[in-house]
Amino acid sequence: AAPVSYMEIFENQTVSIGIFVLKDGASIPLHDHVGMYGILKVLYGSLNVQSYSSIDLPGQTNSSIVHQPQYLKARRFPISCINEKDSPAVLSPSERNLHTIWTVGGPASFLDILAPPYDPSGTLNGGKVRDCYYYSDVAGEDGMPSNSEIRLLKKTSCPPSFWCDSLTYCGPDI
Repeated sequence: AAPVSYMEIFENQTVSIGIFVLKDGASIPLHDHVGMYGILKVLYGSLNVQSYSSIDLPGQTNSSIVHQPQYLKARRFPISCINEKDSPAVLSPSERNLHTIWTVGGPASFLDILAPPYDPSGTLNGGKVRDCYYYSDVAGEDGMPSNSEIRLLKKTSCPPSFWCDSLTYCGPDI
C-alpha cells in the first residue's frame, strides 16, 4: 500500500545495502546523507534525481534567514534522468549528499548503498546519532533568488505524503 517500499539486503556498522521500490508517480522527498558516501543504481524503470551540495558562501546574500540553524545554503545541480542502462549516481560527504528522487513514466527500483549507514539510535557509531533530515527548497523567500543554482533549503519534517513499508529479502546471503 505504501508509495515506496524498502528491502534491506545487508547492514552493519560500515555499510547498508538495500533496494527501494517506487510505485508509478512516487517520490522520495529532499533528504540528506550527512557524512556518508552513497551509490544509487537503477535496477528497473527510470528515475529523476535532483541533487544538492551544502555550501557556505558568506556574503552571497544579505538575508538574515540563512544564518538560522534550520536553513542551509546549497548548490543545486541539474536534474539527472537515469535508468538501468546508466552508470550509478554517486554522492560523497560533501558532494550531492542531499537529493530528491521521483519516478518517470512508471514504477522503478534502485539499489542503494550507503557507507556508513544511518544510525538514528547511535548504537553503530559509538553513541553519535546519524539520522536522515528532510528539507524543502525555499529559494525565492526573503530575498534569495529563485532562478539561481544557489538555493536556500529549510529543514522540515517528513512530508505526510511519503511513507515507506518493508519487503523481505529472499536472495543469497552477503
